[in-house]
Amino acid sequence: MKNYSLYKCEQIKDLRELVKRSAERFGNRDAFRIKVSENKVRAVSYRKLYSDVQALGTALISLDLYGKHIALLGENSYEWVVVYLAAVNAGCVIIPIDKELSCTEISAIIKQSESIAIAYSETFKDTVENLLLKTAIKLCLCFQKQAETGGSYKCFADLVSLGGRLILQGNDAYNKTLLDKDKMAVILFTSGTTGKSKGVMLSHKNLSSAIVGAMRAIRTERVTMSVLPIHHTYECTCGILTALYAGVTICFCDSLKYVPENLKLFKPSMMVLVPMFLEAMYKKIWDSAKRHGTEKVLKMFVRLSNALLKFHIDFRPIFFRLVRLAFGGRLKLIISGGAPLRGELVRGFNELGIK
Repeated sequence: MKNYSLYKCEQIKDLRELVKRSAERFGNRDAFRIKVSENKVRAVSYRKLYSDVQALGTALISLDLYGKHIALLGENSYEWVVVYLAAVNAGCVIIPIDKELSCTEISAIIKQSESIAIAYSETFKDTVENLLLKTAIKLCLCFQKQAETGGSYKCFADLVSLGGRLILQGNDAYNKTLLDKDKMAVILFTSGTTGKSKGVMLSHKNLSSAIVGAMRAIRTERVTMSVLPIHHTYECTCGILTALYAGVTICFCDSLKYVPENLKLFKPSMMVLVPMFLEAMYKKIWDSAKRHGTEKVLKMFVRLSNALLKFHIDFRPIFFRLVRLAFGGRLKLIISGGAPLRGELVRGFNELGIK
């Protein structure tokens, strides 16, 4: 087995330090790029991310949610990330929930986790209305603007604005709130593949250690596209939090149906995936070559490229340019986790110039 040397990385003690450090280091660099229409993208800087997290955290404290448990339900989005970071950094406990679960299963998790608030995307409006009747939920925070606000319902933009005003008035509750790095900050429910799903308690120290550990093992590229469900600890920790530590620009794929279109729009230079995706991607490359009658030519280029690499001559960007265009044209690095990856896939992608 080959021994890889580890990189030196700056330690962080909690996720509040993560957000502040990234804002100071990366400033106006894009932290997120969000698809707003077919060919239009909205960018959010690291400085803006820090401002929004601080503002929402201040608003949550003003609503007496310090130390309380908040459920989080929705698709991969900027709002999801801000709520997650604002809650844990304001001394709350966040409970990410699988959006594919039934209302009954979601209700059971909310009761078990003792959540008294829920942040959600508008897609789950009916589910949340149902939860208000069945659980101890007192506050509903919708990512989007809603016709119905006030009482139990708040909206993301309004709370960020509220927190911003409070900060301007001298409210420093967010920064003054003490965070115990060993105290529970996240309750992550397992998939339940070996029985009933269980709540795993994670602290700031757990998450910070995972982030720094990941960064010691690998050097990231500049732009990534988030495809995997964000409530999964692998995607949330490695695909989002570690990317924020490294100053990577995160692009959200709005649907698995539109992965090819999103790859061409965002042109990521790296991706965090599971082996199932890589199996499908690699199969698609060779199926396409067969369909277009170029399989023999592609195999010839692979043999020629491998021979030239022995003499440290790398023509892969030229030989496989058309293949890589299907992934946006800039993909250099794929991080695979969550399950074992076949060695054939590692070699196959490397032959095409993707590490």
